[in-house]
Amino acid sequence: MSAKKYEPLSMLKPARYDYKIKVRIIRKWKGVTRTGEEFKSFNVILIDNKRTRIHAFIPSLVAEDQDNKLKVRSVCIIQNFTVQPYKPDDKFRCLRNENQLIFSKDTKIEDGEDNGTEIPHEAFDFHDHSELKALTKQITYLADVVGIIKNHDPFKTNVKNRLGQMNNQAKFTITDGSSNIKVTFWDKFGEQFEKAMQEATEKPVIVIIASCKVGWWNDDVDLGSVTSTTFYLNYNHHSVMQLRKRLSNPDFFKQVFATSQKKRSVEDTGKWYWNACPGCYNETEIISQELFCSKCNKRVPSPDKKFKISVLASDKTGEVQVILGDREVRTLVGKRVHQIIKENGDDIFPQIVKDIANQHYTLKIRLKEMNIVDHIQVYSATNICHGFKNQQDEETEDTAQTSNKVTNILQIHKEFA
Repeated sequence: MSAKKYEPLSMLKPARYDYKIKVRIIRKWKGVTRTGEEFKSFNVILIDNKRTRIHAFIPSLVAEDQDNKLKVRSVCIIQNFTVQPYKPDDKFRCLRNENQLIFSKDTKIEDGEDNGTEIPHEAFDFHDHSELKALTKQITYLADVVGIIKNHDPFKTNVKNRLGQMNNQAKFTITDGSSNIKVTFWDKFGEQFEKAMQEATEKPVIVIIASCKVGWWNDDVDLGSVTSTTFYLNYNHHSVMQLRKRLSNPDFFKQVFATSQKKRSVEDTGKWYWNACPGCYNETEIISQELFCSKCNKRVPSPDKKFKISVLASDKTGEVQVILGDREVRTLVGKRVHQIIKENGDDIFPQIVKDIANQHYTLKIRLKEMNIVDHIQVYSATNICHGFKNQQDEETEDTAQTSNKVTNILQIHKEFA
C-alpha cells in the first residue's frame, strides 16, 4: 500500500484491489426498466480533493446495505473495491474516464471527516453550445451544459413521444447569448424541474444540466434527460455568475456586431493558451519551475488550459486588434486546448487555430476604460460566431459595448494583449 493515507482517484488502476480513498458523493441515481421500474442496484459519482471524479456501481446484492452509507453530499472513506475498465459498447457515460468502480460485499465504507472545504461539493465538464452538434453523432458520453432558461413551455401530460409512448413533458430553451438549445425533461424528472422552477426566486433562471443526453430532433440539437441527469437552478458556480454578470447588460441578447472577417496571415510561433488554477480560475505563475496559484497559495500540478489568441481585424475604416478568449476560440475550432495538445503537442502554433483564416464571422467586442481614457486600440471579444449577420445599428448608453464594424481579420498575433 502507498505511503499516502488516501489514493487520488486519478491514480486508480485495474491491477490493484487494496486502494483506500476519501471522497464526497455528489450524485446518486438508479437505472430503470423499459416500463419505468427502478432497479435495486444504483450508481454514484465520487469526487476527491483533487477535483477528480469517478463513477461507481453498487450491485443489487449489496445495494440495500450500502445505500444508507452513501448519502449525497456526505464524505466517505472507502476501500476494498474493484477498478474495472469500461467496455467499448458502454453508453450514456457521465464521465470521460477509462475506468469505473464496482463495489461488493467486501467493500468497506466509513464516514469521513468533512470540514466543508477540502473536497468540492460539485464539479462539471461543460461543453460549449457550439460543441453540442458533434455530440449528437454518438451515445457513449453524456454532457454538462449551462444556459439561461427562456421559452419555458407549460408542463404537458400524456404526450406521445417519438416511440409512440405516452409521457409527461417539460420543455424549454436555454441560451448562452449566441445560440438557443431546446431541452426536454420527461415524467418524474420533468415534474421535479417544474416544481423547482416555481420555487426559483432569481429571474431569469440559469440552469446547469449535468449528464444530459445530446440528441438530434427536427433538424436541431435537443437535450434530454436520462436516469443520471441532474439539474441545478441558479447554482453557486462561477459559470452561472459569469452569465448573470453578462445579463446586467440590457442589450445582452441584441448586441451582435456585424463582422465579416478574413485572416490573410498567421504567425505560427508563440503562446496560444494559458494555465488556470482549477480552484479559482486565476492565471498561474511559474515559481521554482512549478506552476503556482498566488491567490490559493498552492502548487497547481494539473491546471486548466485555456485558449487566448490575438487577431488583427480590419474593415474599410481601419484596423483593430482583438483578443479571443477560451470560449470564443472553442466556438470556432470546436475543440479544447487539452484535445489539441493530445493530438499535436504544444510546441507549435496549432494548424486548426491558423485555419480560422479566410472565413467570415460575427463578433461582439467590449470597451474597457483603457480604450476610452488611454485610447488603446486593443479590444476583447465577448462573443463570436460563424457567418456575417446584418443588424440595425442601435444607440445605447452602455459604454461597456462597442459596435465598431470589423470586416477583415488580417493576422493572428503570437503575443497576448
